[in-house]
Amino acid sequence: MADSILGYNLYVYCLGNPVNNIDPDGRFALIITLISYTALAKLVIAGIAIVAAAAILTDPYVKRSLNDAITALGASAKNLCKSVATCVDDALTKARKKSRNNKYEVHHIVAQTAAKASATRLLLKKVNISVQSSLNKVSIKYNLHRHLHTDAYYIAVHTLLKKAEGSYAKTTKTLTFIKALLLAASLKTP
Repeated sequence: MADSILGYNLYVYCLGNPVNNIDPDGRFALIITLISYTALAKLVIAGIAIVAAAAILTDPYVKRSLNDAITALGASAKNLCKSVATCVDDALTKARKKSRNNKYEVHHIVAQTAAKASATRLLLKKVNISVQSSLNKVSIKYNLHRHLHTDAYYIAVHTLLKKAEGSYAKTTKTLTFIKALLLAASLKTP
C-alpha cells in the first residue's frame, strides 16, 4: 500500500511515519474509522430516541396515563405502609390498657420462628439478611411486644417486604421504615 504517494495517506493518523509507529500495513487506520462510524451511529440512535421520547411525553394522553400510573403506584405503597402502621397502632392500643412493666425486649421484625412468617423469612434469605441481623431487630417495650405478634402483623410485614423482593437496598429501607414505626410506638407505650 505504501508503494505510491497515495498510500502514505493511510498513515496520516500516525504523523506520516509508519516506520516508527507500529502499523505495518496501514489497517489500524481502518479500525479507527470503523470505531468512529460506530460511535457516530450510536449518537444518532440516541438522538432519535431522545426526540421520540420527547414527542411521546408531550402527548397529553400519554402524560395523563403516566400520571395515573404513578398515582396508583403511590396509593398502593401508601396502603401497604398504612397496613403495617395499623397493626402497630392496634398493638399500641392494647399495650396501653395493660401496663405491666417498663422493660424492653428485642423484637424481630420478621419473626424468627413463627410458622406464619416463614415466607417472609425466605424474602430476607434471598437478599442474604439473617433473621438475627441487627437490621431485623428492634428493642421495644414489653407491653407493645406482647401485643404485636398477630396474623395481621405477619401479613402486613410480608406484603410490604414482598414489594422489595430481591433487592437488598429496598429490603433494608423497608425494615428501617418498620423499625422506625415500632420505635415511635414504643415511645408512646406505658
